[in-house]
Amino acid sequence: MYRASYAKAAAMHERETSEMLEKRLSELPLCGQPGEYFTYSASFDILGRILEVVCKTTLDRVLDELVIAPLKMQKTFFRPNETESSRIAKIYRRSPVGDLLDITDYELARNATPIGGSGLVSTVADLMKLCAAFMTGRSASGVELLSKESIDLAKTDHVGSIQDSICSESSTFGRCKFGLGLAIEPSVFDQGCGGKGSLFWLGFGGNFVSFDPESGVGIVFAMQVFTDIRWEDCLYSRKKIAEAIYKHRASKKQ
Repeated sequence: MYRASYAKAAAMHERETSEMLEKRLSELPLCGQPGEYFTYSASFDILGRILEVVCKTTLDRVLDELVIAPLKMQKTFFRPNETESSRIAKIYRRSPVGDLLDITDYELARNATPIGGSGLVSTVADLMKLCAAFMTGRSASGVELLSKESIDLAKTDHVGSIQDSICSESSTFGRCKFGLGLAIEPSVFDQGCGGKGSLFWLGFGGNFVSFDPESGVGIVFAMQVFTDIRWEDCLYSRKKIAEAIYKHRASKKQ
């Protein structure tokens, strides 16, 4: 019953603001006491709202000032203009009989409101700039964005003893640890080629971003078909792609 109520409350509606979402979620009881339970949630949406309140401006302006502008991510924004909209790759969903259905306009309209958990339009090149900055804490021009302490904090497992709660809820991320907003890879890829401790996250459609501060390897994978595949399949795809990259990197060193 709680899950159904939460899912309904967390769903963003067109033309809705993050303030409206915050109010609706705040009326629900906690699913558990802090530190006693882990659940996948709209926490990024709430964090985005907290940034708006603390910085006294909208989330798109906050991100532009603190992240997008310093990294020169010139093709990353919440509301693409007419020129940029024409360059956006089509987004497709497969019909029950396998036909590709163009859902680009629907997705752009649904994610038009700046919110912490969704809505940004970007490119692979811009996301690689973000990966590099997260690994070094600096932009390509040397502007400090993250201190070493902040990076270490993000890389540290904050789930700890409640890991079993994650496994009992879902096996999808059961083997992974969790830092601040990122999953932590617990194993080494392809017989010692690297990857353990790398940080990653998966998009709902199967896209993923992964970066390894120890080896300096960053991976951005993007696809145009918005699929209803299982998270386990997304994780498997990421593992195979990452293994191939680490294996190639290891062979070049020999």
